[in-house]
Amino acid sequence: MKFSHPLGNEKYNTPAGEVPTDIPSLFWRAVWSQKARELGGECPSVIDGYHFISEAQYNELIRRVIAPMNLKAGQSMLECGCGSGAFLKAVDLACPGLKLFGVDYSESMLEAARAKMPGAAFLFGDIRNLSQLEDESFHHSAAFAVLCYLNHMEEARQALDELVRVTKPGGCIFLGDTSDAGKKAEAMQLLREIWHPRAVPDYLFLEKGFFRRYAAARKLAVRIIGMDQPELAWYPPGFLRYSVYLYKSGCS
Repeated sequence: MKFSHPLGNEKYNTPAGEVPTDIPSLFWRAVWSQKARELGGECPSVIDGYHFISEAQYNELIRRVIAPMNLKAGQSMLECGCGSGAFLKAVDLACPGLKLFGVDYSESMLEAARAKMPGAAFLFGDIRNLSQLEDESFHHSAAFAVLCYLNHMEEARQALDELVRVTKPGGCIFLGDTSDAGKKAEAMQLLREIWHPRAVPDYLFLEKGFFRRYAAARKLAVRIIGMDQPELAWYPPGFLRYSVYLYKSGCS
């Protein structure tokens, strides 16, 4: 698929120095940490890797994809892999009055998030192990464009287990911008354009059936929606990604 403007931008994609690519999660941790240090003055969506759309478009993207979560003012939501806070900032605009929390494994990203979202609480941690958080601590949880940076499917299961554990009964676990395994070849071609001239390791691509099987095993309701919606035609990776909504039964 061809786009009318270049997706790669050396300013945003080539932090100084080389980063080994043999362990993807360590590669991405180093890249995001350095991006936060070097791009601290930019808006959060740019720091978090969405420089190829405007901040207004990013906010609209988030407004649309969180609609099935059924968020209500006064509820709490945890985002894992929060980066510099772009997703939480957009959520706050779309649904004011939420109690927002973020977790990230990059201290420099957390520093940027605290500066840009002083009304939210940010903690150091890893989506694969949230042992510092108690069971059923949040009404909802989310990981937006995060699972793709893990090393393998077992880590994705660990992440889901943790998100489900910390979410209250009746809540939603949102897994947004998930890379579709059925479109890996097309996706990697686009990702190389976005990250050009930096070489990047393969993302972790997941089949939709992975989430359906997980939901069935955990007795969760599941909804999967492609991000190639007509209203998001301006979002370049949309035709390669989907969103997952897991719903815990019961009342908090």
